[in-house]
Amino acid sequence: MKPLLRLLILFFFFCLHPILPEDKGLPDSDNQVNQENAENDVSKNTIQDKNSEPNQDDQKAKIKNKERAKETSTFQSNWFTSRVGEGFTITSDDGESLMNIRIRGQFRGTSRIVPEDKNKEGSTFEIRRLRMINRGKVKGDEWHYNVQLGFAERDQEIDQDVPLRDAILTYNGLERIKFSFGQMKIPFNRQRLISSGALQLPDRSIVNAELNLDRDVGIQAFSNNLFGLTDYLSINLGVFGGDGRNRTNPGSGLLTIAKLTYYPFGNFLSNRLAGVDDELLAETDFAREKTPKIAIGIASAYNNKTNRERSTFGKVYQFAEFDYRHYSADFMVKWMGFTFLTELLSRQANLPYIEKNINNQLIREYSRSTYGYFIQTSYLFESNWELTARWGEFKPWEGTNPEIKLSREMGGGISYYFSKHNLKWQADYFKLSGDPTLTIGSYEIRTQLQLFY
Repeated sequence: MKPLLRLLILFFFFCLHPILPEDKGLPDSDNQVNQENAENDVSKNTIQDKNSEPNQDDQKAKIKNKERAKETSTFQSNWFTSRVGEGFTITSDDGESLMNIRIRGQFRGTSRIVPEDKNKEGSTFEIRRLRMINRGKVKGDEWHYNVQLGFAERDQEIDQDVPLRDAILTYNGLERIKFSFGQMKIPFNRQRLISSGALQLPDRSIVNAELNLDRDVGIQAFSNNLFGLTDYLSINLGVFGGDGRNRTNPGSGLLTIAKLTYYPFGNFLSNRLAGVDDELLAETDFAREKTPKIAIGIASAYNNKTNRERSTFGKVYQFAEFDYRHYSADFMVKWMGFTFLTELLSRQANLPYIEKNINNQLIREYSRSTYGYFIQTSYLFESNWELTARWGEFKPWEGTNPEIKLSREMGGGISYYFSKHNLKWQADYFKLSGDPTLTIGSYEIRTQLQLFY
């Protein structure tokens, strides 16, 4: 890990140092560069005869087309910027290629109180997440890429120390449909799709932790302009390996997914193709929508012959493979600082368990079929303080692993936004019950500071 960090530091130094002008202000954007080039061209053309006028018109047309491309692009093509919430953005001289680098860190303190077992009580400090996001475009706005690395201990899976989280290449050349290739979040439930840096509480619901589909490697086709209904209807269709991130299982089947989202009053501002740092995929209503904004989503997925306990993540079975069916429904409202989100999730296996005789001993491995829901509501005050409450629970389906019990969370939190989700402080208090990941009758207090540069 240390050589990689050194390489990243050297990368920043050699990339940023040459473009920092000495004793001069930084140009604000490509517009200034284009304007200076245009002025130089105009001055040169003054010494030419009238036959050069078509060349002048061509030059103006090129500048106009380039400006129009920037306005419709997912990214704003600045020559160089560096500020909180935007990271470092570098473009090529012709504006056709762009690279944006952002860094996000979460420093968290957690204290757990367990009246029934004092030995399980304790307090910890940790770097909950430390991420580097590198995204951009090539060939104008036709191709986009997004790479995300995680360096914190809990950013990586227990049995596989690999920092790669996202590696996505997206084709943006068609008007009504786009295609993504690589490792990405599976388009299933809304709270999982929302970035962990854009949450109203320090972390997602225990229901999401149990029933989401996390990341996988595959292909996705999606559209926010389905049948010409721009901003009102979106669809996601995908085929993935079904094994989760950073791994493959040659004997497994595939995971197929379909998600449909309806926005009856239009979506939450713009849907940036390669990012989640806008109102469409954020829990807080910073825009203070003047009219109610509503999102209604449904999704279905089928994972064939997976060898992982929670379909795409969790424990790897010794020999068992199950077929899992997944369903989700979500409903979200944003209006004048008020936010309401609820989700219903289900995962059901084709068999309760599989048995095998190993060394004259009959071994049984159980599937993990559960369902659950959560409700979350909040209000953002004009002073940038926000209060949030959440209730959630999940239960086992009949016939599945008998060790799974009813698990429940009930609590709330407070947030203060210094610079929206880019710089914020959060704290929450929850009563937790359940098994096996939660301690029965425990109380959890968390406080967290996040910087998303």
